[in-house]
Amino acid sequence: MLAIRSRLVRLSLALALFAWGGSAPAAPEPVARPAAATAAKAPLSPDQPIPPGALEPLVDATVRQAMERDHIAGVTVAVVQDGQVVLKKGYGFADVARRRPVDPDRTLFRVGSISKTFTWLMTLNAVEHGRMSLDAPLNSYLPPKVRIPDRPGWRQVRVRDAMTHTPGFEDTPLKHLFLRDPAKLLSVDDDLATWRPARVFPPGEVAAYSNYAAALTGDAMAHVEGGLWPDILEAEILKPAGLTHTTGRELYPPRAGLPAPMAAELAQDLSQPYRWTGAGFTADPFELVAGNAPAGAISSTAGDMARYMTLLLAGGVIDGRTIYGPATAAAIRTPMRAYPGGGGVDGGFFQGPLGGGLLSYGHNGATMDFHSNLMIVPALRLGVFVATNTEGEHSLTNALPALIVQTFYAAPPPPLPATPAILRDADLYRGEYLSTRRPFHGLEAFAMGFLTTPVSVAAPGYLMVGPERFVAMGEPGMFQDADHPWVQIQAQAGPGRTTKLILGGGELWRVDWVHQTRTLGLVALLTMLTSAGVLFGLASPARWRLPQTAAQRIAGALRGSAAALWLFGIPVFALKLQSALADQSTVVYGWPGPLVTAVSIAGLVAAGLSWAAAALTPFAWAGRDGWSGWRKLRFTVTIAVFSAFGALLAVLGALQPWNP
Repeated sequence: MLAIRSRLVRLSLALALFAWGGSAPAAPEPVARPAAATAAKAPLSPDQPIPPGALEPLVDATVRQAMERDHIAGVTVAVVQDGQVVLKKGYGFADVARRRPVDPDRTLFRVGSISKTFTWLMTLNAVEHGRMSLDAPLNSYLPPKVRIPDRPGWRQVRVRDAMTHTPGFEDTPLKHLFLRDPAKLLSVDDDLATWRPARVFPPGEVAAYSNYAAALTGDAMAHVEGGLWPDILEAEILKPAGLTHTTGRELYPPRAGLPAPMAAELAQDLSQPYRWTGAGFTADPFELVAGNAPAGAISSTAGDMARYMTLLLAGGVIDGRTIYGPATAAAIRTPMRAYPGGGGVDGGFFQGPLGGGLLSYGHNGATMDFHSNLMIVPALRLGVFVATNTEGEHSLTNALPALIVQTFYAAPPPPLPATPAILRDADLYRGEYLSTRRPFHGLEAFAMGFLTTPVSVAAPGYLMVGPERFVAMGEPGMFQDADHPWVQIQAQAGPGRTTKLILGGGELWRVDWVHQTRTLGLVALLTMLTSAGVLFGLASPARWRLPQTAAQRIAGALRGSAAALWLFGIPVFALKLQSALADQSTVVYGWPGPLVTAVSIAGLVAAGLSWAAAALTPFAWAGRDGWSGWRKLRFTVTIAVFSAFGALLAVLGALQPWNP
């Protein structure tokens, strides 16, 4: 149970920090510093390059340690500085069965949401040339069937809102974000129209990372340019910049209405996606994101990503060719939205502090199997790219870029001391919080509602956000990460309690008692015990010989049927939740699946039976015939428990099998 809870905590915190398909630069996870890291002389001044021969031992030791610890099949790395490639290397295998090693110049890795940075560049280029405006509604560039429906009292979603991840959409990652069956692929237009998320926040106000908004922006840009997104990507960036081993196309049979698939010469160099089974690596099918292509379809090599980082550091010029203009170059280094305590969004690129006064901009990326990170540090003329090909891995890609900077330029300070003063305010912060990046309706909202992050205050004076420790700063409501002092969060208080935590461009909102997992767990346990008691009583032959009225007979039958359904549905769903934690891909690719649908139907029927029995309660009490007073009281209490549980599930979205 502790292992399950730990994974829930870390997954919910990852969602808050924009995992699952991309993220803002997050604090690097703790990794043991290799001997090479402690042996390097630091800090260097920003005008000094990394010493020759010092970088490769650090990267080698860090990567190999992570590959062994986290069971990673293959890794690819590129580091550029001062316009030169200073490290480009592959580790492990792109194809374990055929023993094909990772080649940094040939092996393509999926880069996930790093794809968005290409989409943002193309969008900013259209803005620079007057074909789009950041302050124009996205709808003005979209075909009718894709346009965002108006919501009374709210303004339209602008291009700027999409680029700062404040469009106000709910996030619905299950069932359609990633696919494995090419037959289910839709064009970008059809996908965006079919899987339109609800608008849940006023645009421009709440940070909630949105793959949908990025795909929508890429689609708008494509319609403005008069082509398909992968064609424009190739014409405006890939071919002019010489990124010959990068593509926004995917593997599927050619089909009318879809862009041409990945070229065969690139497909043969694509890394297999893997997961670790405990006994070895198992190859997974290719992950398709064609409907959300502008948000995450690109595959590339370390060599091409080195050229891309060189292009970004040079302000849009490479090999004497201008790929994008000065206004676009300025936009990706100018905050469009600032975050409390530092960092922000620069033209769609996430900006974050690294310590020592250094700032980076870039983007994380993730599919289910591939993880990646791209980080640019303009003050150091430095760029780092790292990618892996195995499900479940993320600490290496999060940690390596910052580790390189901290090793040579900004050695991390010692952990900050606790602040005992916050102990007296423990009740102000304590509670369960949910990320704003989540679904808000139906079964998916119910499932994601389990991913709460516990927040508490621990002695001798730490604000605990999941497993991370924060200490209070001088400014009210501001906290620093005790282990990474440049990472800060802001607590916004309501009447007598904190209502939200803002961190790294994401927001965690306190949930009320109805939405707390503890509430659901306690009521579910009570319902199971009550159901067991009801069914145990029904098994007694003597019970059936006791007198009862027609109304009591019907009410009892309804209660017994509801008890059987509750006793079936609750443990089955609990087992499904546990298996989902062990293999998240089964949920992402198979949601909701026949079992979850069956449990939802069972819950809906059980709730209906419980409420019907509750409606008969006055008739069950009427008259002196039939049940004894004690039996009537037991019936009333059990039906109250069943009805309350059904009402709770209805509020949480669990009783909507038609709305997965």
